[in-house]
Amino acid sequence: HAFGPYPVIVADGVARVRIGPEIVNKVPEYTHCRIKVGALTADVIWPDDVIPRAGAAALGGITTIGPQKAAVPEPEPVVIPPAKTVETAPPVPDPAPVQPAADSRRFALPLLALLAIALLAGGAFLLFGRDQDTASALPETPAPAVAEPPATPATPTPEPAPTPSADPSPATIAKPLAEACAVDTLTSAAADFAALYPLLEACTDQLSPDAVFELLESARSTDDGAALLHFGYLYDPAVEDALLETGLGLGAPPNLAQAVEYYSQAKAKGVQAGADALTDACARLAQDPDTLSKGAHDDFCR
Repeated sequence: HAFGPYPVIVADGVARVRIGPEIVNKVPEYTHCRIKVGALTADVIWPDDVIPRAGAAALGGITTIGPQKAAVPEPEPVVIPPAKTVETAPPVPDPAPVQPAADSRRFALPLLALLAIALLAGGAFLLFGRDQDTASALPETPAPAVAEPPATPATPTPEPAPTPSADPSPATIAKPLAEACAVDTLTSAAADFAALYPLLEACTDQLSPDAVFELLESARSTDDGAALLHFGYLYDPAVEDALLETGLGLGAPPNLAQAVEYYSQAKAKGVQAGADALTDACARLAQDPDTLSKGAHDDFCR
C-alpha cells in the first residue's frame, strides 16, 4: 500500500513527516516499509514503540474464532381440532299396546277359581287360628348375650418422609453458575491471571470469547506475567492454548515475532514458563530469513 505525499516539516535541521491513524493504526510492528523523499529512497522497519490512536482495534489483532452454535429450531405448535358435536335424535316411544275389547266370557273361569280359593282360605283360618294365638301368647326366652371382645385400637402407620431430589433441575444449577462466571465476579475472585485461569475452565459454557478477551487484556494491561505468557501462546503458530483457543474460542493470526516479544516480557516478570517458551521460539525464529523475524530475533533473543 502506498500513502502520500505528505508535507515535510523542517525544524532545527531535522525533516519530519507527520502521518495519521490511517497508517499508525494499521501497520503491525516490524513491518518492512519504504520511504521516498524526492529522489532518495530508504528501506526501514516499522518500530515497536508506535502507540495506536485511541479507539483503534484491540492490540495484536485478536479475533474471536469460536464455533458458533447452530440455532435450535422451535417446534411447530400442534393444533388440536375442536371436537365435533353429534346430535342424537330423541328416543321414539314404543307404541301403546292395543287393548282388546272386553269379553265377559273370558273372565268367568278366573272368577270361579278365585271364589274357590277364598272358601278354602276361610276354612284353614278357622282350623289353625286358635293354635297360632296360643303360641303367640307364650313369653319368648331371650338368647344369651355373647360378649364381644374389646376393639384393639389401630396403630397409625407413619408416612415416609419425602426424600429430597438428588438431581437438582438444570435451571437451579444454571443461575448460580451464570452469576459465578460473570466478568465482574471472576475479576474480583482472582488476584492475578494465574489464579483466574482455572476458574475460566469451569465457565467454558458461560463465557463468550469477547468476555474472555476482556479478562485477558485487562490482566495484560497491568503487565501480569501469566497474561503475557498466554498472549504469546495465542500468537505462536506451534503452540495451542487448549483452554483459551479450543475451549473458549480465542484466536490470533500466527506471528512468531509477536509471540517472542510476549515471551520476553513474561520472562522479565519472572515467569519460568515464559523463559522456556522464549528459548524454543528463538530457535525457530533464527531459521526464518524474513526481515521481520530477524528484527525480532535481534531485539528479544540476544
